[in-house]
Amino acid sequence: VKEDEAAWVRRMASMYMNGMSGVRIAEYLNGNRVPAPYGGLWSSEAVLRILFNEKTVGDCLHQKTYSTGMVPFRTEKNRGKKSQYFIREDHEGILGRDEQMRLQQIKEHRLGRQAKMNPREPGLGGPGQSGQDNPAWEWRSLYPKREGGMRGMRESVHP
Repeated sequence: VKEDEAAWVRRMASMYMNGMSGVRIAEYLNGNRVPAPYGGLWSSEAVLRILFNEKTVGDCLHQKTYSTGMVPFRTEKNRGKKSQYFIREDHEGILGRDEQMRLQQIKEHRLGRQAKMNPREPGLGGPGQSGQDNPAWEWRSLYPKREGGMRGMRESVHP
């Protein structure tokens, strides 16, 4: 763990838990000239990707992507085509599991509120309607919820 970078990750987690959005955290990081992971500027997506990545707590999910193995060689996201292997406590984590679970709860609360305010179709989410009861409803989420409730926190291996 690079302690200087880990300190920024902890600060980002603290800001998120204290009510700041990913956009505001990215603005703060850019304003303080904190280097972004791949150069350039921080974005909300980059902030959230770090905060909710399984590696942040010391776990590792292998084969998130795979090579097609045929010309033209491409890397594709693994959406169940190949087996994935989850290793718990693979390395030292930056955040504790309790912290990341709290971050996840906050995110789900915020996305639930956002989803109720931003339905995909007119008329959804109005008075007396909850998105969960309406089949046309789509929860707006950057990270799909997986088994165990936390992104990447599944013990099972799918074929």
